[in-house]
Amino acid sequence: MRVGILIACRMKSQRLPQKALLPIVGKPLIDHLIERVKSAKVPEGIVLCTSTHPDDAVLEEVAQRNAIGFFRGSEEDVMGRFIAAAEKFGFDAVVRVTGDNPLTDPEHIDLLIKSHIETSADFSKVEQLPLGANCEVISLSTLRKAHTLADDPNLSEYMTAYLKQPKYFNINLLEVDPYLKHPQIRLTVDVKEDLQLMEEIYRRLYTEPGKIFSIRQVVELLTQREPELLKINQKVPERALPKILMKGDPIADKPKIVLCGARMDAHAGVVLQIIEEYALYNVVGFVDDDVRLHNTMIQGIPVLGSIDELPQKIPAGTTGFFICSGNNEFRERCYHFLKKQHYKLINVIHPTAHLSSTTVLGEGVFIGAHVVTTNKVHIGNGVLLNTACTIDHDNVVEDFVNISPGCHTSGRVKIKRGTFLGTGVSILPDITIYEYALVGAGAVVTKDVPPQTTVAGVPAVPLEHIALLKRGENSGQRH
Repeated sequence: MRVGILIACRMKSQRLPQKALLPIVGKPLIDHLIERVKSAKVPEGIVLCTSTHPDDAVLEEVAQRNAIGFFRGSEEDVMGRFIAAAEKFGFDAVVRVTGDNPLTDPEHIDLLIKSHIETSADFSKVEQLPLGANCEVISLSTLRKAHTLADDPNLSEYMTAYLKQPKYFNINLLEVDPYLKHPQIRLTVDVKEDLQLMEEIYRRLYTEPGKIFSIRQVVELLTQREPELLKINQKVPERALPKILMKGDPIADKPKIVLCGARMDAHAGVVLQIIEEYALYNVVGFVDDDVRLHNTMIQGIPVLGSIDELPQKIPAGTTGFFICSGNNEFRERCYHFLKKQHYKLINVIHPTAHLSSTTVLGEGVFIGAHVVTTNKVHIGNGVLLNTACTIDHDNVVEDFVNISPGCHTSGRVKIKRGTFLGTGVSILPDITIYEYALVGAGAVVTKDVPPQTTVAGVPAVPLEHIALLKRGENSGQRH
């Protein structure tokens, strides 16, 4: 497989015009980038890839003085431009590098190419390095397929968004050294503050012409030696990638929503699977307080930022939000934040659930597969009714309750605000479980549970009672 580097670069930039030619320690940004990627050992060619717009003609001289290839293609269809460039230069796969990332890491380019070939991936990526040091490898056949499937090729400037879709492509994620995992550090150049940080980094590490310093040295500088440098551009907002749809996608005409919570190994994964399998909504973004996830893509959907950043990060056309976290406290906090902003919360209901016509639902409710509610059930806001639980007649489930899979309530049960029921809990008739109580998995609740009490067992008793019983049993065994 012949793999080459394509550097996407244009003169058009709204926030920092002609940034590719702006100087860093007296040398144009684009020249620094080319110098770094030329030190990669595995690629078999480098091409500066730009458009046919007259303003971009100046980049040909850049390619000539750096002795690399040059290609001009479609102004709007970036993916089509990449395909044409790869075909012209005989590449079977390309390393995608963007011209505003002068600290792209050549070591990881080599590692990623080798991993791409070894795994027979369609699309390989590194995305836990500081923003601007990452790279991607894409097979030419994958570019062609994505271009064919693209609903609007003129949006292909967001090429990564088309490719980070596992239902279409075999995606390979290269793990990086934990020391280097700092995706919250901003090393791309979009505004003058970014350029200022680059100047400070290069002053300290680019100690002689042609010196290729490592991303490890950059991380050490910014996290150990002079972390105050990060203040230079820490307030620059990053623009998240939009969600991109392929032709014929069944969710294209569905309401656009944002999910609060992005962990695929937690409740968010369950929610997203139901939404996508049954085409209930068009999820256009996640928000999550874990900064390691910010500006990444999860199953083709961008993580926009933290919950508190929502007013600035909402994608156009968003009509609703859903909080997909099993943490009752987090869900309650998010709910109040969203309501304060006057956002609409939607419900997610699995199509196999059976809800009686007399069931009343609040906002932001999740109802999983094979859930059953019977006569005159009232479900509050932000409640989770997980797989195959049954809520019998005249039950009241208050706000922010989490009922785990396989739980069963009898008639006239009241479950107060913020309570958690573990898997397989059974509750006898006329029981009240008071605010913020926790009932352990498999428990049978035969009498009321006081507020903020943890109970477990058959019958369910407070944990301190269980501890006393165990001490008594152990005492009896000793004597």
